[in-house]
Amino acid sequence: MYRGNPFFTTFYAVAKLQLCYAFGEYGAALAAARTAREVVYHLSGTIWPVLFDFWNGLTLAANYPTPPSMSDEPISRKWNERGNRLRS
Repeated sequence: MYRGNPFFTTFYAVAKLQLCYAFGEYGAALAAARTAREVVYHLSGTIWPVLFDFWNGLTLAANYPTPPSMSDEPISRKWNERGNRLRS
């Protein structure tokens, strides 16, 4: 019924991301983040992109096996993008 609706998809995916992270299901949190990433920015001007960036950052960190080095460009770039969005 609500499939394809960015608001409801975002609400569901971000809530699932938060719960999966909170219960230590980091792989499932990563999958929920992929779903949310596709629609969350359709709701700019709301709290949802901010919540997504925060929980997605925690999820990326939890799924990273070792501390990142500056030479690991893709992850560092993602983290910097998320940080910049949270600051703006």
